[in-house]
Amino acid sequence: MGLDLRPRSTVAAKNIGGAQSAKSTEGFLEKFQHAPNEIWLLIFRHATSVPHALNPNADDPFDFPGTPINPESLTRWHLQAALRTKRTIVLVCRLWYDLGIPLLYEAVAARSDKSLERLRDTLVAPTSFSKAGAANRKLRIRRLDLFPWKTYASKPSCRVLEDIFSRTPELEIFSESGFSFAHPPSETGIDALISGCATSLRKCILYTAMLGLTEYTALIGQCPRLSCLYVGTLIFMKNDATPLPENSSLTRLSIKCPMLSSPLTSLQEIHIRPEFAVPEALDAFFRIQGPRLRTIYCDMLSRNGYSSRTVESYLGLCTRYCLNLTRLIFVFPSWDRIDLPAPIPFPPTVTHLGIYTTSVPSPLGLDDFLEHASNLIRHQETVPRVIRRLNPSTPKEWDYLQENKLRALRHSSPICCRIEDADGNDLALQVLTVAEIPGSSAHSPWILLNI
Repeated sequence: MGLDLRPRSTVAAKNIGGAQSAKSTEGFLEKFQHAPNEIWLLIFRHATSVPHALNPNADDPFDFPGTPINPESLTRWHLQAALRTKRTIVLVCRLWYDLGIPLLYEAVAARSDKSLERLRDTLVAPTSFSKAGAANRKLRIRRLDLFPWKTYASKPSCRVLEDIFSRTPELEIFSESGFSFAHPPSETGIDALISGCATSLRKCILYTAMLGLTEYTALIGQCPRLSCLYVGTLIFMKNDATPLPENSSLTRLSIKCPMLSSPLTSLQEIHIRPEFAVPEALDAFFRIQGPRLRTIYCDMLSRNGYSSRTVESYLGLCTRYCLNLTRLIFVFPSWDRIDLPAPIPFPPTVTHLGIYTTSVPSPLGLDDFLEHASNLIRHQETVPRVIRRLNPSTPKEWDYLQENKLRALRHSSPICCRIEDADGNDLALQVLTVAEIPGSSAHSPWILLNI
């Protein structure tokens, strides 16, 4: 039985509680029925908390490990689990129902026309009374998610969505990851989102929606508190320059052909998809906004494609204008669909390189990352201090890594570069603590990963 290489944070904890009998449950409730409501609320929030779900800010994945890169992935799974737990809580007793209902509707999600209509009906209904006879507090929805619709042929009703937006004036986060928005723009529901939630909206994630120029600039200019606007596909944006309205709250933005006359004071992160033809407006944008940028997400999922020469041009703009850029994040479909220049002209200021792949998780995930990350920098004169895989590691990946230690002879990294998993664990240390490499020199500039 070999040593387990997985960090403790990755090993799944065992459920030692088990299912309580009805008798023990009744005794528990009787014992704690007089606990203050604040204690119950604290327990409920702890049991249903989803990291980053109610955070309207665009956190840096290097400063906050676990920050979702793909908006529809891990957060969606955790939200679904939390919603199931909340529904269970409100069915336990009258007290828990009264306390749990506002918590249940704090972050809501829909994945079918019926669930969207039920949410609308709940918001439209007049003030109801709780099971204990007290008037329910007004439901405050802070986050609304539209998950992939159950049937592709179904066309969600934007009329229903408009009703919901008009009744959620405190909505802070709107995330869409598979809702079949209609076209033209007047029927997409984005106008209704702006009309009903402009003063409260702080984060807007549109993973599959096709956003037009008018809606794009309206979200930026008419939502004064908007700090993060992520748009997965800007394929309907024209190649001419897009004037960006002023917004003093914006910290992260998806761009394509932006035009600036003066810098956006708070914008420090951009999400961009390189294409074969580099828009001329980008040079002016980087010249004006570049000195303020700290993080760039280089998304290689463009439907228009890209080439290694294109990537070289984009990185050249970063080197020329982004003098304070420290974090560079590459998003790829998979390792076998990567086209990067060799060597990669990393801007000299970049200290952290993040890599995220959108392919289906595989037991070889960590092993592939180590192999490709080492090949990526093998012939580099300068490399970032940290290269981090931003996909969450799975137990199967750690098991495979543990069972194939000898493959480490193919994986090497310069001693000045730290290769990490998504939680910031040094992968070299994870394996070097298990066995020392025979014949290795303490003064060697290279470390072989004994995997």
